[in-house]
Amino acid sequence: MHALEGDRGKFPMVVDENRRTYDGMLLAMDRSIGRVLDRLDRHGITDNTLVVFLNDNGGGGSTARYAAHSRNYANNKPLSGHKFDVLEGGVRVPMIIRWPGRMMAGTVYDRMVSSMDVYPTLVHAAGLQMPKGQTTDGVDLIPFINGEGTSKPHDWLCWQNRSWLPKTEGGYGVPTLKVHNSAIRKGNWKLVRFNEKIGSDDRSPDWKLYNLSSDIGEQKDVAHQHLDIVKSLSGLFDDWRSSMHPTVE
Repeated sequence: MHALEGDRGKFPMVVDENRRTYDGMLLAMDRSIGRVLDRLDRHGITDNTLVVFLNDNGGGGSTARYAAHSRNYANNKPLSGHKFDVLEGGVRVPMIIRWPGRMMAGTVYDRMVSSMDVYPTLVHAAGLQMPKGQTTDGVDLIPFINGEGTSKPHDWLCWQNRSWLPKTEGGYGVPTLKVHNSAIRKGNWKLVRFNEKIGSDDRSPDWKLYNLSSDIGEQKDVAHQHLDIVKSLSGLFDDWRSSMHPTVE
């Protein structure tokens, strides 16, 4: 991590040096975003420009689980997990959309959306049509944000990626071939499975179930109390995964 000394110096109350560098980086990012928005104003194209800001994943951890270059000292509390995993701290990120005159400022939309939605949203905003025959998992978000769409953009969302496991005892984690973490969320129910060996005859690890409405930190596994929900969501996940191309590793 790198930050200008002047930016780091704006946070003297932050004791941890790494965290102070992180805060300085955020300050620089905010300043640069402001420069972009000011340039739109200067050219008189603010009202004709849709701006989307989002992160690609949750903040990285700051523990020995990660190699030094992967530690960025983010703070995801009260969420569990970090970048590289499927817990809320790894997949729940901010998304901010600005389009003066087309979207009401200050609107907060609390339904599930995804970075997959950016592409169709921009296509429709430009007055274009999605290419014929091209399937997409995303949807145009503007009608939903503006209150024109009465349904939800997504009834459920799935995630799957490589597990980060240490090569040696006590070592830091690395993306591990053919070992994956998986998750599906529908409403406030979140089903999570860790360290599944893809293509193996080994029994898959048990699913864990969390109720995000009362357990945003994903601390209390309630799978045994809601076997019907586990069965339903795991079936949806299996159907989704079978529709995807096999992983290339």
